[in-house]
Amino acid sequence: MPAVNAGIFYWYNICHQYWVLYYLYLIASVTAGKYYIGQTSDLSSRPADHNSLRKKYSKGKGPWHLAGYRRFPTRADDLTEERRLIRAKN
Repeated sequence: MPAVNAGIFYWYNICHQYWVLYYLYLIASVTAGKYYIGQTSDLSSRPADHNSLRKKYSKGKGPWHLAGYRRFPTRADDLTEERRLIRAKN
């Protein structure tokens, strides 16, 4: 029985790797003249999170709009590109 469970977990991890996509996103605030670069696996909720005043950087600078995004197959690739863009921005 343990071999079957191990096989199921292995299968889940392999499939999960392909089902989850990571997004590098850019949100912009026209009123504040600012933009923010971030990463997430749930792109649909991020602009709303920033507009809800729960995020320290974006609090009070909205409304925020999704200006663009890019998909990555792994979080490591996503974080590498995020760091590169943030360094270029600063």
